[in-house]
Amino acid sequence: MMSVEVNNFDMWTKERNLTDILYDLNMFLSEVCPAVSIHDGFVDKYNHNGFTAIFRSVDKAVRASEEILFMVHKIQGMSRIYGDMKISIAMHSASVLVGTIGEDNRMDSTIISSEAHFNERLLSINKTLGSNILASSCTVQSKKFKHKRSIGVIEMNGELVQISEIFQDHKNKLNTIKIFEQAVKAVNNKGYYEAIELFTQVMAMDPYDNVCQNLLKMCFEAVQKIEMIMNKFTPKEVLKYPTLRELLHQQCIAEHSCENFDLYELIEEYQKVSPDLMKSQAQYIYHTFCDLDSPQAVNIIERTKINLLQNLKDQDYVFNKDTLNDLMRQMLVNMSDTVNRLVESYLFKKTCIKILTEHAKPLLQ
Repeated sequence: MMSVEVNNFDMWTKERNLTDILYDLNMFLSEVCPAVSIHDGFVDKYNHNGFTAIFRSVDKAVRASEEILFMVHKIQGMSRIYGDMKISIAMHSASVLVGTIGEDNRMDSTIISSEAHFNERLLSINKTLGSNILASSCTVQSKKFKHKRSIGVIEMNGELVQISEIFQDHKNKLNTIKIFEQAVKAVNNKGYYEAIELFTQVMAMDPYDNVCQNLLKMCFEAVQKIEMIMNKFTPKEVLKYPTLRELLHQQCIAEHSCENFDLYELIEEYQKVSPDLMKSQAQYIYHTFCDLDSPQAVNIIERTKINLLQNLKDQDYVFNKDTLNDLMRQMLVNMSDTVNRLVESYLFKKTCIKILTEHAKPLLQ
């Protein structure tokens, strides 16, 4: 299936007479559509800014697309009306049923397929990235395209489909294709920081690569959204994730301030121990972390210390839930400065992005 549309149709038709628009659009179609029939294709339907066609083979669809682009450049040189026209082409390979649909007074030919609307998504990505031709992985695999590069993945029917840009002989794109595809691979793995570095290298080598520029912009936007979430992380939120908890532990070790972290974890364990162990555990917690004479004593307010000691006496040396919650809240407050420093580290950001984007949709989705 191949879909062709005028990317900038709204801008192209702005402040123009509707009759003139219709005439010029028909002139455009009369120039480019013969390329479909010449290569054994069939135009399924026309719409206000283009058409959809089907072919028996990918090779013929590719040759038709190349001829369409050639004809577009030709008519752009012939008339200033078409000078600003931007064309987008999308190609996807799938099994389709071709038939007629309608009722007695009107019947139309159409194609029926669960993937019939996939090209619409590719056309939208074309518009976003500034590319001319996009093709799905199954289309690219069907023919050894001379000039192509992967630009990412999108989800279709619950599966990820690789998308490639097809381009004509372009020296700069060929020179940067290795770095570009490394960056795309990083994007697919949600490694946006790495992708930004690689896309920046490509832009330094080819400043006019619109696709790279727009992917770089999308990566920056994704990172900004994630960093906004990360900057609001509290110690309690960091401790929710095992990998971030371990990073916080390592930060505490580096800063020689593990007592707050250790006490927090000890209280978590205390709440799970069997009743016969609670008494000895409670005494250990108090004498190790709350007694001023202990080298591991933590900074807690006097009221909490009094409550802890009173609690031990009244509850037969067992802490009640309210006292423990109060103590845990103070440990979180004590760790807040450490968490703020941790959030600024590259390793934390990289790990956090992986966690926060684990179930996120692909960048191009």
